[in-house]
Amino acid sequence: MENTFSPTNNSSNAKWYCIDAKDKSLGRLSSQISQVLTNKYKPDYSFNFNNGDYLIIINSKTVKLNKPEQKFIVRYSGNIGGITKKSFLNVINENPNAVIKKKL
Repeated sequence: MENTFSPTNNSSNAKWYCIDAKDKSLGRLSSQISQVLTNKYKPDYSFNFNNGDYLIIINSKTVKLNKPEQKFIVRYSGNIGGITKKSFLNVINENPNAVIKKKL
């Protein structure tokens, strides 16, 4: 009887990927990013082992949003009146990578 393969730190062969976010929709981009980070497409995938690849995202400022003026990033501190709202347009101008991180 053959043994089941269990990945270890030595058996991981992580790769670097560069994804261009220019004129891609945020939802499709985030699904592509999550596939690369989780490595579910690899045959040696294991849920209890981090064998994810490395990722570089360029042109994140030009990502497409549907109705960006109607979308907000909302944070709640748990206190009374502790809700903060920022529109996606303001966040993209300040830090374009924050929108992609929040989506993931």
